[in-house]
Amino acid sequence: MKTVNCSLFYNENWTNAYNLPEYNDLVTDQIIQKGFKNFKISTAQSLGEWLLVSRICKLRMLNSVNNSPMLRLCSQFNLSLESFPLFYRQTIPQFYFKSGKKLLRILLCFTGHSQKLNMPLPLFQNIAWKHYDGIVYFFTNKNNFYIGEELSVSSQIRKLIKLYNIEKIDLVATSGGGPMAMTIEKQIINGQKIIASPPILRVENCAELFRKGDFSFLDKTKIFFASTNSKDSRHFDYIKSIIPPELFNETVHDTCPSYVKHTTLVYAASNCMLDDLMESR
Repeated sequence: MKTVNCSLFYNENWTNAYNLPEYNDLVTDQIIQKGFKNFKISTAQSLGEWLLVSRICKLRMLNSVNNSPMLRLCSQFNLSLESFPLFYRQTIPQFYFKSGKKLLRILLCFTGHSQKLNMPLPLFQNIAWKHYDGIVYFFTNKNNFYIGEELSVSSQIRKLIKLYNIEKIDLVATSGGGPMAMTIEKQIINGQKIIASPPILRVENCAELFRKGDFSFLDKTKIFFASTNSKDSRHFDYIKSIIPPELFNETVHDTCPSYVKHTTLVYAASNCMLDDLMESR
């Protein structure tokens, strides 16, 4: 029976664990059930560490009946060095694109206050990379829903479009990045928008959009909410009360009761809904 020293997986310390030979032969139930019971992925950084996370999660899934959505996403991770978002821990605008081909379709992403898209960016990129020629990430360092940053962000996007002659732009946003996704000029985004748990009522110009009664800004938009979650409920109820029922049913997807967490993009991703939306753009 193979046994391993699991100390590197405690206290969320993953540094260089993937380089140790004993971690490349994780083969027994004993390892899965005991050694990795409480491991964390939050401090995995390099591509090698993420590939190790994926291997462990695959083994965990083989020995578990109730697999969480995040565990499923981790087990599917298979990025290469070319597609891995190397600078994802630096909260500055980042553009990753496929070399040697015309950038016909790109994806803009507005992260929330945790600097994620409900999930670590490598997991999100693992899903989105196969659908797009390039992916752009924006961050709000002030944790203020991008308030005061709108003109700067729009200017950067326009320069990117002009520089690379981009034809189609889709958008994904989660939580604190949601209001920015809803209020950005329609001339910039000519594709679809996927928005997870946007705090609409916390940004006045976003709430005002709904009060005006012109809902054209919701064209080609899918919004995910967990209606019973304390962070989502009032924003979900607000939209439901103000837009026509037919538009609400077409635009809004309530993840409850199957999934009650604020991280609704994780639900969409783990159930292949995110893949389907990106594929159908």
